[in-house]
Amino acid sequence: MINQNRTKKYVLYAIGEIILVVIGILIALQINNANEKRKTNNQLHGYLKTIRKNVQFDTTEINQIKRLRMRQNQAAKEYMTCMMIDSMPLELIGRIVPIVGEQYLNVNQAGFDALKSSGFITNLQGSVIEDAVFEYYAFYDEIHESETSLNTFIESMEVGLFDDDFNKISRFFKMRSHANSREELNKTLELIYKNSRILGIMQRVADEEHFWVYDSLRSKGDKIVKLIDKEIEDY
Repeated sequence: MINQNRTKKYVLYAIGEIILVVIGILIALQINNANEKRKTNNQLHGYLKTIRKNVQFDTTEINQIKRLRMRQNQAAKEYMTCMMIDSMPLELIGRIVPIVGEQYLNVNQAGFDALKSSGFITNLQGSVIEDAVFEYYAFYDEIHESETSLNTFIESMEVGLFDDDFNKISRFFKMRSHANSREELNKTLELIYKNSRILGIMQRVADEEHFWVYDSLRSKGDKIVKLIDKEIEDY
């Protein structure tokens, strides 16, 4: 009887020890998982903060390119009007010269590229942040494609200008950065007035009125900033 009671106690004690060990292991695993999750979230939030910073900086670039496009569109329209009334003011020269050149909206994709390379983007799978970020950069790609088309056309016309007298063409491009006398302006006016290639460029730029795309991209960026702020705040 005594031996049976001792054996029973030893068995219960052993079972209790096993249960305690299992509980300890489970607690350790939970703590480890919590630490890993916290570490992952901290790293993910680091990438998200970089994206937020990039997008906020993009806003300045977006506003600048929109204002530039609107100014050039207005100047190109005035040039086309001048062709119809057979008269062009000298002050218009300084406003149309910058059009004959390439301008692009360049957003900073460093944070987005780093997130994709890191593999942490899988932690965003199916989330509203993932959708917003991909939508933002996909829409930027569409804008860039449109700008590439415009700039390629302008560049092709610009190259054609050099088929003419180089000295005359040089005078035109110097209008961008040099103060000019009225005589020089008149000579430049003679060069660009009803020039078929300049006319082609101005017609194309005058038709480019899709300014809403920049507002839309900025709006998508604002959405990303708010979503990231909420994600970090709720963590």
